[in-house]
Order: sequence, then structure tokens, then C-alpha cells
Amino acid sequence: MGGIGLALAAFYIWAATIIPESFMADVEGPATFPIIIAVIIAICLVWFILQPDPEPVRPSPNPLAEIGFAVAVGLHCAILLAKLGFLICTARASAHMS
Repeated sequence: MGGIGLALAAFYIWAATIIPESFMADVEGPATFPIIIAVIIAICLVWFILQPDPEPVRPSPNPLAEIGFAVAVGLHCAILLAKLGFLICTARASAHMS
């Protein structure tokens, strides 16, 4: 998995280098922050490749139920958004998800 992550970090760096600069660009340019993030991700992934966890924690046995619950809460929030408003829907969804 670390190798796939490194490939994605390299793709992210490449994608950041092709961001077009606008006429109001600052000295660093628009690619600096994404490249910094990609380098940090790549360093972390190299660490994971060199020092793998001997006993990884496995996910819960039924993650599909958790995903289904999250989708149901999201749909319920989207349906009630027009009636109740953003604050109430977000508070209810956050309460159910936590």
C-alpha cells in the first residue's frame, strides 16, 4: 500500500506543477502549498514502508453497516435541509454520526 501511496504523492506533485498561474500570483505561486503537502505525505509513506506495523489493527467486522448508516444520515440531512435550515440539519447529523 505504501508504494501505491508514493505513486499518488508523485502524481499529486505533478498535478500541482501544471496549475496555471494567474496574473495576480504571489512570489511562491499556486503550486507551492500542494507540493509541500505531497512531500509530507511521501515522507510519511516512506516511513510506513521502512517501519511496517507488525500487528495492524483490523477494521470492525461489519463496516458496510456503518457506511450505510452514514449514507442514510446524509440523505436525511439533505432532504430536511430546505425545511429545517443548515444549522439544525448539521447539528442533528453531527449528533447522529458521533
